[in-house]
Amino acid sequence: MQRPGDQQHAIGNRSATRVRFTRRGAASLDYVLILGSLLPLCGILLYMGRRIILLAYEMVGVAVSSPFF
Repeated sequence: MQRPGDQQHAIGNRSATRVRFTRRGAASLDYVLILGSLLPLCGILLYMGRRIILLAYEMVGVAVSSPFF
């Protein structure tokens, strides 16, 4: 004969097992989502990087030389 506490414990074990099985593969999905968002950003940065550096250099030059005009 089972006690009421044993039955609840068994139900708790089954729900914990069920949660574990539903999370299977979630880490690989996270990696795919991260790579899918970071790789295009890196490509854009490589494409526009030279222009960004030149504009930053120009802004610093204007900020430094503006009192002398």
